[in-house]
Amino acid sequence: MAPNAQIRQEIGFLQEIGFLLIFGFLFSFSVDFSKRWRFSNEVMAPVARSEIGFLFGFLFFC
Repeated sequence: MAPNAQIRQEIGFLQEIGFLLIFGFLFSFSVDFSKRWRFSNEVMAPVARSEIGFLFGFLFFC
């Protein structure tokens, strides 16, 4: 494998990890926020489900 291709692959891998960290942080923050403000399950459940679905979709497509 050419060195440039390997470097590009490593940069892509690091970007993927960065995105996962950012989304994980946002997800944990939103869960913490919902607990702190005591939102009802009807308000927070669809949001949490869509975030989890988005995370899994992102993982499978990358």
